[in-house]
Amino acid sequence: MRHKGFTLIELLVVIAIIAILAAILFPVFAQARSKARQAACISHSKQIGLAIMMYAEDYDETYPRAQLNIQCPWPDICGTAIVSVGFLYMIQPYSKNNLYSQCPEAKKVDTSLPDGKRLWMEGRIGYGLAYPVPGGPGFGSMSRIEAPASHIMVADAVPDGPSSIALHNAWGAYMNHVVSPFDPLQGYGLNADLSTWHQRPHARHTKKVTVIFCDGHVKALPFEGLYPVPESVCEGSGGTGCSRLRLLPSDAPHLWEVWK
Repeated sequence: MRHKGFTLIELLVVIAIIAILAAILFPVFAQARSKARQAACISHSKQIGLAIMMYAEDYDETYPRAQLNIQCPWPDICGTAIVSVGFLYMIQPYSKNNLYSQCPEAKKVDTSLPDGKRLWMEGRIGYGLAYPVPGGPGFGSMSRIEAPASHIMVADAVPDGPSSIALHNAWGAYMNHVVSPFDPLQGYGLNADLSTWHQRPHARHTKKVTVIFCDGHVKALPFEGLYPVPESVCEGSGGTGCSRLRLLPSDAPHLWEVWK
């Protein structure tokens, strides 16, 4: 009896078909997973926005500061040292949870390190409060915001200053702020330079940035809706390409409305 089998040509054709199907389907599956994480991020952001609005109601219509220095709230992690905590820690009493404030698409912190564990407890993974308005000292009053429905409050963010990006690359550190592209001296009248510890918006969800506005609503925006350059420019110079942006309000009036 003769046994039938595949010829080499037939086997190669089958392999080629499988490879073609894989090339077609794998990106679709990856995009579907990314869309699911984007939906989770939007849900998390709505919770953050709601918690901030409740905080503001209890604190004379004032948004939380981007960052404060206090005695460590977790003695088993950092003893009695003075540490920085951000707005995500300050709004935890309104949510009782540190997980909703961790973007599912963001790089995770290394919790084997004390600083990484502290940031995890704080929930500081992936988001930043707009700085200086409303997150800077003296800029947090709701009455200052002329158009809260179009003014950024919190956004997906990634460290990109020379010092901040080094910590982010090493163990996943995030800052508490997301910095305006406008000159702090002429745009806001500040004597502050956050270029070293800069953190910028990050279009990590299918090239969109999840943004919470000052009235609490959430929307996904393209990167150019927040910064005046393509995100590829920011990714240059070792990832620090946007850390020294110094716009004047007249340079980009449509963006000044978002950040002023």
